Amino acid sequence: MLSHRVFKCLFFSIVIGAIPTPLHANEALPTSEHIQTGTLENGIRYFIKQHQKPSNRAELRLIVDVGSTPEEESQRGFAHFVEHMAFNGTEDFAKQEIIDYMQSVGMRFGAHLNAYTSFNETVYKLTLPSQNHADLKKGIRILENWAHKVSFEPEEIDKERGVVLEEWRRGQSANQRIRDKQIPVIFNQSRYAERLPIGTSNNIENGSHADLIRFYKTWYRPERMTVVAVGDFDSRYIKALIHQYFGLIAASPEPVSRPHYAITVNESPLISIETDPELTAIRALFNIRKPALSRATKNDLKTRWVYGLVTQMINARLTQATQEGQLPVIRAGTSYNSLFGGIDQWTAFMLLKPEDITSGISKTLDTIYQAANHGFTLSELERSKTNMLKAFERAVSEEDKLPSASYANQVVAHVLNNAPLLSPTQNYAIAAKQIPSISVADVNHVVTEWLSERGKVITVSAPERSKESLPSKEALTTLWQAAKTKQQQAYQDDILEQSILDALPKPGSIVRKEYKESLDAHLWTLSNGARVWLKQTQHKNDEIVISARSFGGQSLVDDDKLSRVFMATSLVQQMGFGNFGQTELTKFNAGKAFSLRPRISSHTESVSGFSSVNDIEHSLLMLHAVFTSPRKDEKAFNTFISRVKPSLEQRVNAPHWAYSEAIRKAKFKTSPRNFALTPDLVTQFELEENVALYKQRFANAGDFVFAFVGNLDLEAMAPLIEQYIASLPFSEKREQWRETPDLRVLGAQNVSVNNGQAEKATVNLEWFGKSEWSHEESATFYAMSDVFSTLLRESLREEKGGVYGVNVTPGLNRIPQANYSIKVSFTCDPQRVDELVKEVQRIAALLAEQPPQDHYINNHIETRLKSREAQLESNAFWAGHLHQFTTPDYTPQTLAMYQQITQSLTAEKVHQAAKRYFNTNNVFTAVMLPATEED
Repeated sequence: MLSHRVFKCLFFSIVIGAIPTPLHANEALPTSEHIQTGTLENGIRYFIKQHQKPSNRAELRLIVDVGSTPEEESQRGFAHFVEHMAFNGTEDFAKQEIIDYMQSVGMRFGAHLNAYTSFNETVYKLTLPSQNHADLKKGIRILENWAHKVSFEPEEIDKERGVVLEEWRRGQSANQRIRDKQIPVIFNQSRYAERLPIGTSNNIENGSHADLIRFYKTWYRPERMTVVAVGDFDSRYIKALIHQYFGLIAASPEPVSRPHYAITVNESPLISIETDPELTAIRALFNIRKPALSRATKNDLKTRWVYGLVTQMINARLTQATQEGQLPVIRAGTSYNSLFGGIDQWTAFMLLKPEDITSGISKTLDTIYQAANHGFTLSELERSKTNMLKAFERAVSEEDKLPSASYANQVVAHVLNNAPLLSPTQNYAIAAKQIPSISVADVNHVVTEWLSERGKVITVSAPERSKESLPSKEALTTLWQAAKTKQQQAYQDDILEQSILDALPKPGSIVRKEYKESLDAHLWTLSNGARVWLKQTQHKNDEIVISARSFGGQSLVDDDKLSRVFMATSLVQQMGFGNFGQTELTKFNAGKAFSLRPRISSHTESVSGFSSVNDIEHSLLMLHAVFTSPRKDEKAFNTFISRVKPSLEQRVNAPHWAYSEAIRKAKFKTSPRNFALTPDLVTQFELEENVALYKQRFANAGDFVFAFVGNLDLEAMAPLIEQYIASLPFSEKREQWRETPDLRVLGAQNVSVNNGQAEKATVNLEWFGKSEWSHEESATFYAMSDVFSTLLRESLREEKGGVYGVNVTPGLNRIPQANYSIKVSFTCDPQRVDELVKEVQRIAALLAEQPPQDHYINNHIETRLKSREAQLESNAFWAGHLHQFTTPDYTPQTLAMYQQITQSLTAEKVHQAAKRYFNTNNVFTAVMLPATEED
């Protein structure tokens, strides 16, 4: 029998008057021994790391040490515009040639070919296959062309104006209006307040070609550039390519230094309170700014870890107080981050309830100052240090399995922000020595040091209708000062000496073991009827993916009950499992690397997650509790409802709420199984009803199939599965999902809504209907949708400049009935809606009238095969793949079938699919335009 004792421990007697331990080891940080670095004669730097995960992939980056801050007034937005033009032709690559090439080798525009511009940098990204030298060579040549050979053809500049303007338009919203009002305060009237990277609409539309080109020639200079290459390649070859191509760039005759703009730390508080009728939340941010911390030494690293521990402990207290109903907020938290302009910033964030604005702010600040005035407890600190060290340990164990993109991003952060360039092993070696030595006095010293009087910045934003309830600027400063001096008791940390279950379950047994050679996997049948897949892989060193699935789900819930219980799993998780609520679970799981998420979806009930190798028994204990021991906690239930309800009440302010509701009602009329989550609906939720449904759906483990994929020891797994899975309750009943009526309204429909201040239109089109389903039909359907998406991008974005992006969302469903949907959505100029809708319809009709060109199909095939290459190195993919083979009334798709079906795709098959699916009998069109004066 496991103990039930809980001790209440007060450690303030330890921490008051304690002396902080000195932060020593002030020696320079090493750099990763596995990264080659160098500088060419022209000043270009490079970083190269040979790394095998994922296999046959290379991550390339070009970092340009310039963003929007040095733009002249006539160039506002041109750093970002230059980035766009890099994809519209260079000396060696004609317009669209780079995108076409990337698609031809199975990569996608956006996911594998992209860039971003910020205040101080522009970064270009390529992800390429690396099995042959030709692709690597072309990748380096593309980066080199971006560095100094962008064409800036006048016609292309003017075409791209429309794309950039639509990117600007897409961002127009209530949040953008609040941001524009508050940015002078946030950035303290600095240059950053005047140089948002997106620029101004006037400059985008009317700025001169000469100013755009001059920005490129002034700032894209070799001494401001860094090339990064990480991946599955011969590093010597990559180094030679960098020297060969980037070495040809002439050195700057007269280097130009980029001005560095500072944000001044203010002496008195800066405060901004703004409202907007379309905002959907009340947010308060209390910030304190200080000069940026150095990142150069081991001492600096330890200081940042101390800051991380403080943040973790304060956030744990805020989360506990929120979940237990002591803190009347929707959510609250703190963070410590580097800002721009040589500033670091501590932030307390609050998402507030309309009826508790002042008390929510006050009690959040009280919780923070409770830590400052009374300190932390030893048990809190030890728990947080354990969690932090566990993360470092896992990083070491996965050092050779981390994706190349992670290392590439680390180098980018090092180049731009002087972040440490340590390998996981180096990082852990320092952490293992320094983190255990961090004392309660250390963290207490830091939290009091943070909460200084200088550098205070407060921003509050809220819906217009909450304006009268907002505290004034004077009241906000008074609340902050009052929290500092308020008399409070020290925090009590309950120490657990019990487990989640009163006793371990009585083990069941494994009654049958099978080895499936074609899958290289084991299938065990347990005494309770549950079946368990086990597949050993080396894709990760310290990961075991966990999956459990049974059929039935919400389809078995009566129509009149569904709306009251569809959030059952979310509600149960808020209440906890076994002997522990959420607060106790956080403590019980300290130092454990795992995650489990139960879910009841439309046709299944499932649990998904992962575990580290060493924590697999703990994970299985938790899995047993998830199945058998949902708690009934009325206080936690009511607290969760009290946090959800105000969020729902406020979201009706958003134009998109009215728009989405108009769409839903037109599609489904009064269908009892399609409803909106509203405040009134939430008040109908009942504790007993939701817990009862949860228990019902997870009551019969014999109807579940489990899968464990990863670094498994089969011999060690057997007794654990007998203990925690074979022991789960069961019955002989086997369920299947129930076919519910499809109440979608058929025919052609048009919905029009006028709502919102922003001068933009939102457009949605959908083709839908019944279909056939097979693996081949599915592959053809998604190939057709991919080709359709590419054609829309080429026309609406590249040729017409009418959109920033077009989203195509295809769906071909097997259950409950075979049906399909092809959704198209975009934002645009309201004056161009009719033109662009007609163009979408024209392209759909064209695809149904004639086959597309072969290169579209070839690109899709290559992308599909490259995607499968990556999936085969994923434990999560294999867990899903194994479930196919124990799904009733279903023919699983083998890997060989996938390959054969993919390679058999043709332009004619896509054309025939378009004829079937672009059926004008069932087309749904919805448009939201700006509100009119009458609205």
